[in-house]
Amino acid sequence: MLVILINSALANPMTEKTMRSAATGMERAFSRQTLLIAQLLGERIRLARREKRWSEAEAAERARISRATLQKIERGGLGVALGLVLEVCTIVGVPILGASDGVPLASALEHTRLKLAVLPKRVRGERKPEYDDDF
Repeated sequence: MLVILINSALANPMTEKTMRSAATGMERAFSRQTLLIAQLLGERIRLARREKRWSEAEAAERARISRATLQKIERGGLGVALGLVLEVCTIVGVPILGASDGVPLASALEHTRLKLAVLPKRVRGERKPEYDDDF
């Protein structure tokens, strides 16, 4: 369970939204860009659902989620599991990562895997040079 705290209005470019986990008590701040992306995705989901003339209840049933969860997704809620958001996108027909029908996504996945294969498996931060200043 997450409690959402809003620091200030979205008009402020430095706006952040923080979420506090009830289980751990830790807070996580989200940037304005993250908030805008979530809101845009939610609005696109709502638009696609309405274009299909599906009620919230019908879309939620198709996605096998509650109506309340669908409402959170459409409002750009950041506390909803990513898998649920992606499933709703697929069901209502909102393209994910600029692709649809899975074909371009499969080639993009293969391309990314090939790039990862040539990179080192471990990445370490830059080491600070050690100076031998013991004269």
